[in-house]
Amino acid sequence: QSEEERKQIPRQIPYIVVVVDEVGDLLMSMKKEVETHIIRLAQKSRAAGIHLILATQKPTVDVITGLIKSNLPARIAFQVASRTDSRVVLDEMGADKLLGNGDMLFLWPGTSTLLRGQGTYLSDEEINKIVDCVSTGEQHFVNELVNMKVTKPGEPGEDRLAAMRKKDDMYESAVDVVIREGRGSVSLLQRALGIGYGRAARLIDFMAEDGIVGQYAGSQAREVIISVEDWEAMQAGASAEEAKGKGGALTANSAVPKKRNNKVRLDEPEESDEAPFDSDDEEAAEADSAAEEMDAEEEVDAFADSDYEAESA
Repeated sequence: QSEEERKQIPRQIPYIVVVVDEVGDLLMSMKKEVETHIIRLAQKSRAAGIHLILATQKPTVDVITGLIKSNLPARIAFQVASRTDSRVVLDEMGADKLLGNGDMLFLWPGTSTLLRGQGTYLSDEEINKIVDCVSTGEQHFVNELVNMKVTKPGEPGEDRLAAMRKKDDMYESAVDVVIREGRGSVSLLQRALGIGYGRAARLIDFMAEDGIVGQYAGSQAREVIISVEDWEAMQAGASAEEAKGKGGALTANSAVPKKRNNKVRLDEPEESDEAPFDSDDEEAAEADSAAEEMDAEEEVDAFADSDYEAESA
């Protein structure tokens, strides 16, 4: 290695600490996906030197599963409500008898030894005193934030369409694809536009910022919030909320179009000019047919008698 390469190698690797507050809320919304990511991160963080801290106020079996416990060897339990909650966290009782206010039990990794300690605790009164003390001091703001100019909607010089194009050259095409298909999917943009995953994911994030698609929904595609008319209004320079308002006003003021009848109609028989068949006509027809049969039988008998007389003569 050269001297320049040695200088580029850091002497100390920084600590990476991942803190997840109230992991129970995440597991209740998307349990399977969140649990899978936590387990993978915990397995790899042990080798990479990443510290993972998970906190929850609901120590139940649904939140702290066996797979999560097996990948998190060190555990801390504060005062809990029941013995069952203590067993879920520490695999034994004891946390239900703590005094509160920072009193805790620490499970040493790789052992079953419990250490009792006092955690940092601040009461509400102390927090209010600290906030009051800080508020009396001189305010310090970042100069970049103070000097930042924020253009409001409607101000001269604002070009929303140019701002959209500045994000990405294919932003408009991506929005057209998403609105046409009715779903905001990264894989959809990859196939339709022939781009990579990173660029497609950034385009979806830009759409979420502009209010075109909804928030992240796990493995499902994001919901498209605006319509084609709203998107045309946004291209004209309006925001997503303004576009929705204009679309609603146009719908309210315009005449209501007639609804198309999409029901399939079966072929109906054409009405004949003749009168419908009645029961009286049926009886009369039966009587006529019976009379015709009797006349035919009489003719046959008469013909037979004439033949008999001819033979006897």
